[in-house]
Amino acid sequence: MEKFNIKSLVGFMCTFLFITFINFSQAFAQEPLNSYKINGIFDDTKKILTANEVVSFNNNYGEYLKEIVFHLYPDSYNSPETIPSIGDGKPLKLTEEEIGDIQINNVLVNNEKIPFSQENQILKINLKESLNPNENLQISLDFTLKLPHNTQRLGYFEDVYSFTNWYPILSIYNPVSNTWDETPFYPIGESNYSQSSNYDVTLEMPKAMLVASTGIDKKVTLKNEKK
Repeated sequence: MEKFNIKSLVGFMCTFLFITFINFSQAFAQEPLNSYKINGIFDDTKKILTANEVVSFNNNYGEYLKEIVFHLYPDSYNSPETIPSIGDGKPLKLTEEEIGDIQINNVLVNNEKIPFSQENQILKINLKESLNPNENLQISLDFTLKLPHNTQRLGYFEDVYSFTNWYPILSIYNPVSNTWDETPFYPIGESNYSQSSNYDVTLEMPKAMLVASTGIDKKVTLKNEKK
């Protein structure tokens, strides 16, 4: 009977998978990344952020797209049934202070006003014309974010403000099922994912605030009591 060298097999499989992963990563990396440009003003008295977000979206899916979908994860904080929690304790009722919310006020696609729908943590934008593969469009979103009072990843407690998944985030399209991912944020565990993108974020806030974030601080401008 011929003996089989399991170490050789494992080594071959690891090498094969590594090369396959590298090739896939290189192919994906060559695709143009989507980009977000966000300008926001934070009112620490009302705990509200008003912002404009411009997304440069590249159709890398090889399909004709009739709609664009965004996740609105802050909407998970406006109900006891959907609010993220740590441990088993969940509130039976939320006070006005504990409610978080994101409201889409206006949508432009290539500088043209477009109707939209906002429901179940999802923003849907129906395009007037299908977006061809490899084409690009610009999506401008005006929105208002209300921070909930809590100690979680999105919210405020005493003088600490946390912003995680606070802006409209592009969903991911599945060419096999011809559907966008509309999975809501689950109350327990990690359920969200998104594509790598480029970000340019400008925020106005009280000058006494200290900001800790990813990315690189390019410029800080002081004006009266704001920065």
